[in-house]
Amino acid sequence: MDKYIKTNYHRISKDYEYELIQSKNKSLNKQLIIEMVNDLRKSNYETYMILCDYDIIGFFTLCIDNYEFVPKIQCNVLKIICLYIYEPYRLRGIGTEVLNDIIWSIKNTDCNCVLVNSFVDSAMFFLKNGFDFYKRSYMDYKNKYNIITLYKKLK
Repeated sequence: MDKYIKTNYHRISKDYEYELIQSKNKSLNKQLIIEMVNDLRKSNYETYMILCDYDIIGFFTLCIDNYEFVPKIQCNVLKIICLYIYEPYRLRGIGTEVLNDIIWSIKNTDCNCVLVNSFVDSAMFFLKNGFDFYKRSYMDYKNKYNIITLYKKLK
């Protein structure tokens, strides 16, 4: 990551903040971002803006959930619902830094694993950061996008 870039996170709690991440986007399909942000707004997930020098450079959404990996064996997992870095800020290591910060923040909790649903195009990012395939892919977001579930064991 570029040494001059220091990212900060701000939890989104107001409607106008959701609108900021919608209007900031120039590289993601506009209809997709509107659908995603509207879904995030209605959920109980925690969504954070990624800020750098007072500029929004991306966002991510998390939730802690019980997940059944094998029948009758459940464990707490951190689900990364969405991790998105805007196009001009990619290939600088920001996504990797954000992902490491997220994982570090739950190290001392009872979460054993991190799950992420990734678009096929971005699955390689997670694979390079120690994730592995968990399940087969499926269609989501109004059956237009192929999604792959990946996981990373923490303990």
